[in-house]
Amino acid sequence: MDHWNIMIILLGFSIMTIGNSSTKLGYFQSGQCTCEKITEQGACHPNFCNWNSNTSQCTKKVCSEIKQQYCLISPDKFKCIWNFFENRCESFTKCSDYLYPIEYGSLCYTLVKCQADVNSIDDTNEKIRCMDKEFHAQYAISNCEKVPLIHCNWLVTPDGKQCIKNSLMNTCDAKVVNHCSDFNTSELCNPFACFWQDSCKPKTCSSLQENECTYYESLDSKQFTYCIWNGTGCVDLEISQLTMEQCWPKTFSSYYWNSESKKCEYCERDEVNSKSNILLFGALFLVATLN
Repeated sequence: MDHWNIMIILLGFSIMTIGNSSTKLGYFQSGQCTCEKITEQGACHPNFCNWNSNTSQCTKKVCSEIKQQYCLISPDKFKCIWNFFENRCESFTKCSDYLYPIEYGSLCYTLVKCQADVNSIDDTNEKIRCMDKEFHAQYAISNCEKVPLIHCNWLVTPDGKQCIKNSLMNTCDAKVVNHCSDFNTSELCNPFACFWQDSCKPKTCSSLQENECTYYESLDSKQFTYCIWNGTGCVDLEISQLTMEQCWPKTFSSYYWNSESKKCEYCERDEVNSKSNILLFGALFLVATLN
């Protein structure tokens, strides 16, 4: 199980911005839709929801009914996580309940708003515990100096620095990174926000191939720009252009199809979560890539 394949997962984003030609979602406010908002069978996403033809109601599946690739990107309100060791989708409890072997510390990022707690590393039993997110970034970490080298890749600290592997010193260093061009080797080039082509360059939708045309991240992993394949190339996703069938899956459970307005509309966070977001900060999809 490759730890980077595991780590490219998590959706649940915050601060939504709709530009003229693109959809950007922050880390903590996507994935807020529930099946119950849907009132039309064609919009009831079968990978997350069940349609009752007798009552014409769309209801969420229980975690155990959801397949792996969908469990990993299930809406936060489902409280479902994938158990990689028992190969099943199960109910999430709380971040601190999860303890993993150090080499699988990135599994903390597949949970619901959790991160690895590097201060909990126990070298005697080689375990690391998960903790609640400290701030609104997908790959948040408390500090770089305690991060094992195997995981020292593009994690973000509270002061906005990134963890960069120093192969000469065998250390995980905190560095200021403002542009993709700040990465001077293909190994260091952040694959979530950048791509390597003679140098490290920023991703755009048009730079993505069909099989990866879903989203790309900001360098600080606080925001995601969503893309869609138009038949000939990858372009910025425009919510107003989405069909009923596309609305939920293309926005990773952030929008639902309103049968009355016949439009793809944003699912607001509930009041409690909104207040929590203000206190914490206010900022993929992801779709996981699994071997």
